[in-house]
Amino acid sequence: MTDKEISALLLIDCQEGFSDWDYWGGNRNNPDLESNLQKLLENYRERNLPIIHIIHHSNDPVSYTHLRAHETVLD
Repeated sequence: MTDKEISALLLIDCQEGFSDWDYWGGNRNNPDLESNLQKLLENYRERNLPIIHIIHHSNDPVSYTHLRAHETVLD
């Protein structure tokens, strides 16, 4: 079996809205998340492996993850 047959990178809730430490209480347990995800993305792209992004959108209009918030996926 090849890498393409057995591997995909699934990124869940990696949008910019989660990077505001003040909004989320400053208690994230993974301060290196973004740099680690960047390394994974680069590796998967170099190997031309599938990458799947799943993004949470809140129904609360003042939430940083609301659909109208101008967010981007970590990329």
